[in-house]
Amino acid sequence: MNARELLARQERERIASLLSALRVAGFVPVRVHDGGEYHRFNISSDTEDTDADVIRTILDVEESTLTVRKGTGGRDRNILLVLGNGDDGPVSDYAAPIGDPDGFVATMDAWIKSLD
Repeated sequence: MNARELLARQERERIASLLSALRVAGFVPVRVHDGGEYHRFNISSDTEDTDADVIRTILDVEESTLTVRKGTGGRDRNILLVLGNGDDGPVSDYAAPIGDPDGFVATMDAWIKSLD
C-alpha cells in the first residue's frame, strides 16, 4: 500500500469514527455540500441511506461541508472537511453557538482528542 492509499484509508476510517461519535451523541448527518450541490440524507433506523453513503459522498471531493442535526427540532451544525491534510485529519473547522447548548462542540473536542 503506497502513502496515498494509506492516507485515503486513514481518512475513511476517521470519517467513519467521526460519524459514529456524532451518532452516539445524538447527531445524525442530514446533508453534505460538495462545493457544487447538496446531497441530502434521510438517516434514521429504517431508511435506505447509510453512513457508507455519507462517507462515499465526502470522499468524492477534496473539500465538503457535513451538516448534522440533533433530534427532530435540533439546529444544524456544520463541519468543514478537507481531505489530504495528513496527520491533522479531515476535520478542518466546526462551530456552534456560545455555551454549546446541544453538546456539539464537546462531542467534536472529545473526538479530536481521541485521535491523539
